[in-house]
Amino acid sequence: MSESRDFDRNESRKGAAAQRVAGVRDSTQTSSGDLVKRSSLVDWNGIARDIDAARDIDTLEKLRFQIGSIQGVMEAAKRLRGQREKAILALNKCQEYLVQIDRKLCEWMQEHITQGGTPESHETTLAQINCTKSEHQRLKMLASIPQDRIDEYFRQANEVVREASRSGVLHLYSVPPQPSPPLPAGKFRVILSDNPWEYEHTPGRINPPEAHYPTMSTEEMCAMGDKISALAAKDCTLFMWVPPCKLPEGLKVLAAWGFEWVTQKVWDKGGRNMGPYGNVVHENLLIGKRGSGTPTTTNKKLIQSFDSIQRCPKTRTHSQKPVTYHEMIEKLWPGQKYIELFAREPEHRRKGWKYWGNELEDLLSGSSPGGTRTRNNQPLHVVRPAKVVPFRNDLARTKAASG
Repeated sequence: MSESRDFDRNESRKGAAAQRVAGVRDSTQTSSGDLVKRSSLVDWNGIARDIDAARDIDTLEKLRFQIGSIQGVMEAAKRLRGQREKAILALNKCQEYLVQIDRKLCEWMQEHITQGGTPESHETTLAQINCTKSEHQRLKMLASIPQDRIDEYFRQANEVVREASRSGVLHLYSVPPQPSPPLPAGKFRVILSDNPWEYEHTPGRINPPEAHYPTMSTEEMCAMGDKISALAAKDCTLFMWVPPCKLPEGLKVLAAWGFEWVTQKVWDKGGRNMGPYGNVVHENLLIGKRGSGTPTTTNKKLIQSFDSIQRCPKTRTHSQKPVTYHEMIEKLWPGQKYIELFAREPEHRRKGWKYWGNELEDLLSGSSPGGTRTRNNQPLHVVRPAKVVPFRNDLARTKAASG
């Protein structure tokens, strides 16, 4: 009997929510001048209550669809003369509620979703609700952002009548700072550094580095000069990855670490990586020296076989660099001591290399370094805030089928 009451109550909520937006959905059939006026008919407080009261995916999905109806109307109204400001404010309200739906979805998933499970299991898995790991990670990122920061984001957007977005909210997410492990002892002939550069973002940037790892300012990197100098042998070559927009900062850090800039390599990674001045398909590998920095191999033909530009496909892990450059270093500086700074967990640790960084499994756990690694030490593998994919509530059907 109680289950019947719950079902009736849920159906009643769904019906009430549908009535709240019915007028706006029908507005596409009216004159364009009435579009924004119709948005005033929406019971925003009622929708907020429905989101708060929702306890299952079907209800949240229905609310998402209804808000999408309002969005469609406001997108049309935005192009009308004299209506843009009101339309943007209404769109921001829609985005605010869509973020709350995502956070509510994450709450539900924390209670009901397991990472494993079998077809015979009564537990719900991500696959059963048609949710990928990357989508799940995006929801967890949204859920971890303090509500007051989200409120402030929308308040500022409304104040200047700027369109807000869920990707803009995701920009507020950052990986909590982690303590850096101590640098290893010893002197190294070659240092390869993949610095965690801090960027100045515009609001709404998708996939910021802070969503993957703690970043550092140029000043913080320069302050490491004495520690890096302690790692460098009398004759040492430094390879430092620097994005195109950070070239001046890269040269500054290189000098602060006690190295003289001599040349650079360029990684042509292809693909699409849109920037304000065009598609950015490369990254710089600055080369600096301390003492003698030239290759130690005597094979001149081998040295000349390495072009300054190497085309290698991007890796699946965010900001992971191709092993092509490790291989180049090993061939041009054979049998030397190598160290990689700010390293991410490699799939296979290379012989003769030391690795340092707060994303390495053995340094985080305090265990001794192992040989093979098959998983990067990051939250899932994710990171591009994914487009919302409709969820299917297969929970009831799964339980019914299992009897």
